[in-house]
Amino acid sequence: MSDMFEAQRRAKGSLGLGALDIIQGFKEFYLWSNLAIEDLRSSYHRTYFGYLWFILIYLIQIGIFILIFAPVRGIDTHTTNYPAYLSFGFLIWMFITSGITTGARVFINARGWILSANVPYSLFLFRNCLRDAIPLLINLVVILTLAFFIWDMQPLSVLISLATLPVFFINFFWVGLLLGTICVRFRDIEQLVSVAMRVIFFLTPIIWTYDPDGAGFRNQIAIYNPLTHFIELFRRPMLGEWPTELSLLVVAVVTVVGSITGFLVFALNRRRIPFWL
Repeated sequence: MSDMFEAQRRAKGSLGLGALDIIQGFKEFYLWSNLAIEDLRSSYHRTYFGYLWFILIYLIQIGIFILIFAPVRGIDTHTTNYPAYLSFGFLIWMFITSGITTGARVFINARGWILSANVPYSLFLFRNCLRDAIPLLINLVVILTLAFFIWDMQPLSVLISLATLPVFFINFFWVGLLLGTICVRFRDIEQLVSVAMRVIFFLTPIIWTYDPDGAGFRNQIAIYNPLTHFIELFRRPMLGEWPTELSLLVVAVVTVVGSITGFLVFALNRRRIPFWL
């Protein structure tokens, strides 16, 4: 901890302290990894099924969606394997929703730590990323095991999809820097984020399909929704397809612009976070 005090003394300016915070936060791997595991343990403490609830919740929701929407979606021409389309789309949507909503509360939830200990604030973002990753990986193992038996899955396609996951972690990190800082100052934003994610779910092609090259109102909603392109980045390789150039471009632009914006907002307001809490 003394090394962190010395580094803070040498760092000059808000941007320098912001960058130092992220570097020092990453180095506290032992602390934030244990905090993430403890969060999961406390969430399922004394439950009969424990971590199996990750799998049960996901499978129950997917089963209901397929049962209700598969017979009535009326758009078979856009996908040849609707259960796989829905399963992988909803899996990554759960991951995205958790990353955004927990990112908005990251500093609020860490209030006790921030006010009582001199720790890098960014370690709570790393904690969130790991905590969200564990349920994703558990469900991914389950759905891929089923998929290899039920659907014609290609190992290379799976590896390509898995290779996109670091992109999501980078975006969750800047979302946490941005929304976490803003929500500490303006608490109503946290509620707006929660409501917005519920609305955006119905505006994102998860339970309904779309044609990337087609016209029409529904296709336009999907194309102009940035989350569509993040979902497609992960889902299309799983379905044996390559993400469109538009999706790759949108994801790249959002990642770069968001990372710069999130860092600037965090770095320039880092000193004020304890007072806002």
